[in-house]
Amino acid sequence: MIKKLVHTRFHLSYEHQLVERAKELRQNMTVAEKKLWHGYLKTLPFRVLRQRPIAYFIVLS
Repeated sequence: MIKKLVHTRFHLSYEHQLVERAKELRQNMTVAEKKLWHGYLKTLPFRVLRQRPIAYFIVLS
């Protein structure tokens, strides 16, 4: 059974149940993720988002 994705005008479609899991992943980063985020991605001149639900996946966007 395919579930209907949440879709708004300003956001990508996503599976609603993944929001809480993505929040948990952002709050409990692995050592490697912390090094990558704080040592590199946070310093880029454009915005990088961590663990965002897109469709049926949780991605770094």
